[in-house]
Amino acid sequence: MIDYALLSFKNLSHRKFRTFLTLLGVIIGIAAVVSMISIGTGMKVALEEQLKVLGTDKLIISTLQVLGGRTKELTDADAEAVEGVMGVYLVSPLYSVSANVKFRGEEKTGTVWGLNPEKAEKTFAGASGYTLLEGRWIGKGDKNKITVGYGIHDDFFEREVHVGNALHIKERPFQVVGIFRQTGDRTATIQYMLI
Repeated sequence: MIDYALLSFKNLSHRKFRTFLTLLGVIIGIAAVVSMISIGTGMKVALEEQLKVLGTDKLIISTLQVLGGRTKELTDADAEAVEGVMGVYLVSPLYSVSANVKFRGEEKTGTVWGLNPEKAEKTFAGASGYTLLEGRWIGKGDKNKITVGYGIHDDFFEREVHVGNALHIKERPFQVVGIFRQTGDRTATIQYMLI
């Protein structure tokens, strides 16, 4: 047995280049397998994190926009029907519209989301993982109050928007009571406001 081991080492030492290439191939193969497993595991973890933020138990129902045709809007009766389905915890109808928004003499167009103030935090914090940078969520009894995205606060207007400021939407004043933290999705944070 020892003779075979010595013979093997002797052959390896005589054919150094072939030995080097064989070892290099084995090292590259092992490194490739380990890398692929690491990348796969990392992607799985990242996907699970994103799904956790979005909420794997959330469902968004919207009307289908048909090019050139009219679509039937969802109604309160539709929301009540969904709410009556067994296992449904929360139904939060949202209304989205583009509107002119004024702040200290400057006017721009932004997206405004309207929803029941009592459901605002459960809808956005739960489904999309939004957290607040300043202030609070709109809530029960709030009228003419608004929570704004980070982009509205930071650079939508020439001057920063802060909690306590008033924004005029369709000529009606709304007091800012909260500002969302910045998220990775720039389009989601720049032009929307929660009424």
